[in-house]
Amino acid sequence: MIKTFVAENLKVLRKRRRQTQEEVSSIFHCTRSTYNNYENNISMTPLDILVLSSDYYGITLDNLVKVDLHILNEYQLREILKK
Repeated sequence: MIKTFVAENLKVLRKRRRQTQEEVSSIFHCTRSTYNNYENNISMTPLDILVLSSDYYGITLDNLVKVDLHILNEYQLREILKK
């Protein structure tokens, strides 16, 4: 099975903006508990939420799924985020 970093990356990106799950879930039109399930890898994040997240956070889908943002420093993170 291929390792993906969606759940971890959603959390990193949300916390980087100092937002709550409640705030982000309202932007993505889902409940806080549903969004919590995505961040904690309890539920698979659907494609529409991945696309919305990519646009909202300014990150490519490829990087959102494949790159472990948790291990990057702030400079490295800024480099992969869209300007």
